[in-house]
Amino acid sequence: PSFEINNAIASRSMIYRFHALENRDLLTLLKRTASKNVTQEVLERIADCAHGDARKALNLLDHVCLSIEDGKPVDLQTFEEAAAVPSRGCDDAVPLQET
Repeated sequence: PSFEINNAIASRSMIYRFHALENRDLLTLLKRTASKNVTQEVLERIADCAHGDARKALNLLDHVCLSIEDGKPVDLQTFEEAAAVPSRGCDDAVPLQET
């Protein structure tokens, strides 16, 4: 947040404030990014879990797609199973928080 930046630095910087994206905007991004084997329900669930954060949505989609076998369809059950497994190279599981 900009209030935590030293005033001398803030006065010489451009401060950008980002607002949460709408779920429809996240869905548009996810549809462009996801492979055809990811169902609409999974994309909607990812958008809900991301809370308007595109980076979080894309990371979750990437995690789920990397966690399943190639060519296996990603439905809600597969999504829930994959999202509960720790990401490769991470110690914590991907948190699923609904709004």
